[in-house]
Amino acid sequence: MAAELCESDADLIRKAQNGDRAAFGNLVERYMKRAYYSALGLVGSPEDARDLSQDAVARAYRARQTIAPDRPVFAGLYQIVRRLGF
Repeated sequence: MAAELCESDADLIRKAQNGDRAAFGNLVERYMKRAYYSALGLVGSPEDARDLSQDAVARAYRARQTIAPDRPVFAGLYQIVRRLGF
């Protein structure tokens, strides 16, 4: 697992786009906490923030083919969180 954590986001996105679910899981491990706290700032409720951040990650997974590997992953995830939070 340590080797996967050393991979760049771009490498993990490319792998996820090629069907590697574990690669996307590594991205989730990297950014889920930030997504949760961003959602918490928007909705104020821990339960709602958990649901919102999980929904955002699920939407990002479904749209993984459209993610540009050279763009910051969290910026895209944050956009989803914001859209869902309003």
